[in-house]
Amino acid sequence: PSMVPTATNSSETGFCFPSESIVQVIRMEGDKKNKMVIPTEQLQIDDFVLTVGTKLSPSYERVYSFGHYDPNLPRVEYLRFLPSGLELSPNHYVYRSGKFVPAREIEVGDDLLLMKTTRKQEKVSGIKHVYRRGALAPLTASGTIVVDGVLASRYASFWDDDESSLLPSWIENQFHEWAHFVIIILRCSSWVLENRSNTILDFQLLPIIFER
Repeated sequence: PSMVPTATNSSETGFCFPSESIVQVIRMEGDKKNKMVIPTEQLQIDDFVLTVGTKLSPSYERVYSFGHYDPNLPRVEYLRFLPSGLELSPNHYVYRSGKFVPAREIEVGDDLLLMKTTRKQEKVSGIKHVYRRGALAPLTASGTIVVDGVLASRYASFWDDDESSLLPSWIENQFHEWAHFVIIILRCSSWVLENRSNTILDFQLLPIIFER
């Protein structure tokens, strides 16, 4: 990879994965492609990480930046879903039964989509609150990423349950899709920046845009 991301100095950790979450990557080293399984704290810009393409087919996409990058942030609260072991922040979106929803809305008995050796649904048998080191939010072109073997969005909401009712229903019900649309616009504008490939996008722009 050409670049290691710069740590973001922010207390905003509501849209991240912990440092020890697992991702599958293809890393280019010269002309050689190395396929490996690594913790998110080792993920770098220009790695190709496992995501999904059309019809939920497995695909590897370039990590072009990070929405948040603080691998050493201590004691961050996450939700842990069993039996998959997926850990992510409560406001982070995850794929459930054909739709991306905030992790905080997942209940025991819901189906998450596993993308391991085969694609299959797995019922959640338990949910725990855990504290982990680090807060990272890698960005991919499709807006998806497979973490701990489970399909998740790279996006998260900036409001809690009591605030979500203030949003128009057409945003609240399809936030993943609307967030992806906004980020595409931001990515296009980043092409005018001199060091665009190492730019860490400011996710604080999203609530500002949606509030207007």
